[in-house]
Amino acid sequence: MQPDLAGFREARERKRALFSESVVLLGPGVVTYPAGVSLDPETGRPYDPTIEPVSSGASATIVAEWVWRSTQDPSDDSAVGTFEKEAPMLIAASAAASALEGMTHFLGRGERYQIEGIHFDGITGIDRVLVYGAET
Repeated sequence: MQPDLAGFREARERKRALFSESVVLLGPGVVTYPAGVSLDPETGRPYDPTIEPVSSGASATIVAEWVWRSTQDPSDDSAVGTFEKEAPMLIAASAAASALEGMTHFLGRGERYQIEGIHFDGITGIDRVLVYGAET
C-alpha cells in the first residue's frame, strides 16, 4: 500500500490555513518607535508592551503556525538548577522561503523575536520551512 502523500500535503495545508496567523518579518535596520513614546532606558523598548516598533529596514509578512519549544540554557544555572525557557518556532509553507531571505527578526503575538535558524522540511521534498526564534 502506497501512502497518500498528496492527500497528506493537502490536509496539512488545510490545517495551516485554519491555525496560522500573520507574522511580520524584519530585516536589518534601525528600530524606532512612534514619536512621543516613552522608552525604558535599560531595554530601549517602550514601557507599554503593546506598542509595535517601526523598522526602517526591509519587512515582509508571512502566514505561519506557532509552535512553542522548551529550551535549556546552561548559562541560566543557579542554586536551584537550570531554568527552561520557551522559544517560538514558526511553520510556514515552503513558498515563504523567499520572504525570509535576509530577515533577522519577526514580530508576532506582541513580541519581537530574533531569527535563530531557518530549516527546510518535508517528506519527499521540501514542503515547509521552519523558523526558530529567540526573545530579544
